[in-house]
Amino acid sequence: MDTTLYKTLAEAYNDIRAEPFTADTSAKNARNDIVDLTSSGGGTQIEVDLLNTLNKAFLQVREFFQDEPRILDAVRAINNSAEGAYSGTLTEFVNSVPWNGGSVPFYWESLSADAGFDTDDWI
Repeated sequence: MDTTLYKTLAEAYNDIRAEPFTADTSAKNARNDIVDLTSSGGGTQIEVDLLNTLNKAFLQVREFFQDEPRILDAVRAINNSAEGAYSGTLTEFVNSVPWNGGSVPFYWESLSADAGFDTDDWI
């Protein structure tokens, strides 16, 4: 796995993991924007269609994070792939390559630890 792909995946999982903490507020804001369509000249059927889609997406995000083993399997696969492609340890790789000595994203480190990786020395 190349460094850019590892960094992209790690940051994507970090962002996805962070979102459930704000998903309720984001969903309510989106719902309010959709409901405002009526007052701004939008149609009721459009509202129904958009609200149904929003609800399905919101439920999928919640369901995704209720299936922690599936997430951790993905984290293991990503880290194992990076570790196999790098000549040093995963810690050496993470601390020196993707973020050039910068901080590893908080939730990526947390997910990696939950997946069984030693992250004690991750920067």
